[in-house]
Amino acid sequence: MDESNPAKNNSKLQVQETRAAQRGFFLITGAKVWFLAAGTVLNIGLPRFLGDPARFGDFAVVNTLISIVNMVIIIAAVQVVSKRVSENSAHASVVRRDAIRLMLAVGGLTSLALLLGAEVISEHLFRDATLAGFLAIGALIPFFYGFYGVMVGLLNGLKLFAKQALFDVGFATMKVMLMVGLVIAGMGVGGAFVGFVVAAGVITIVSYFYTRRVVGPVEPGIEGPPLAAFLVQV
Repeated sequence: MDESNPAKNNSKLQVQETRAAQRGFFLITGAKVWFLAAGTVLNIGLPRFLGDPARFGDFAVVNTLISIVNMVIIIAAVQVVSKRVSENSAHASVVRRDAIRLMLAVGGLTSLALLLGAEVISEHLFRDATLAGFLAIGALIPFFYGFYGVMVGLLNGLKLFAKQALFDVGFATMKVMLMVGLVIAGMGVGGAFVGFVVAAGVITIVSYFYTRRVVGPVEPGIEGPPLAAFLVQV
């Protein structure tokens, strides 16, 4: 940049930021479209592969509850981490550390509540006690979603939109392949939830190590911005 002309430099910087935002918009939108397409494949394919509409109904009932919980957790985690990191990228490592600890509590307690309450929820909310086993398997998913939301929010806050989109596309693809694959292998509705859990676990682990490499270790003595109060607001 030309240090002798600050106005011109600022203009160039604004243009670069605008282009980056535009690229990010298209990349993230493309990833979301892929995610929706993957969901469509599941909704069309699972009833056929399960072989009985009633069995898909069992899956849909349990999956609806888990999906509602998942969306609340992951959207909150992404927004909180993204905002705090974008405010000051120098705090990215400490925000990541603090957010992981926070979501360990939020996601962990949520999953524990679903696991321990699987029988009560199935009997009184679903009106079908036989769904408790499926809910117990799926109870692990919010735990992984909380951690994954932290990693996605970090990438978003650092404007690494291509990496964020790549993780989302990879997760959606792996999720469909594992869920459908285990159903075809004869594991039924339980297999669909096992595939969901494994996909969520794998993408969480991969994104955890990748983002750790991106932000580096937490420097001693650095205090991060508050997260819990903002998380509750979101």
